[in-house]
Amino acid sequence: MFEGCYTLKDYSELKYLDVSQANDFSSMFASCTQITDVNFLKNWNVSNSKTFFKMFNSCQPLTDIKGLENWDVSNCENFNEMFYGCK
Repeated sequence: MFEGCYTLKDYSELKYLDVSQANDFSSMFASCTQITDVNFLKNWNVSNSKTFFKMFNSCQPLTDIKGLENWDVSNCENFNEMFYGCK
């Protein structure tokens, strides 16, 4: 969805995105070079998701993932490489 978004700097409006019916977040933010934290995702309802494959792949400046701590990922089957390439 936002893969390779090298110039997008303001993700704050995404906190209002209704993702409750989504089941695949593969590569959603892969190679987004402006993401340092994911607090804007803290209220996302991801309980229907089956995969987060490469969701934040190569988001090198990402250092804070506290926004994900309350996600219900009990239905997820694939977390492969979710943070691959992150420092």
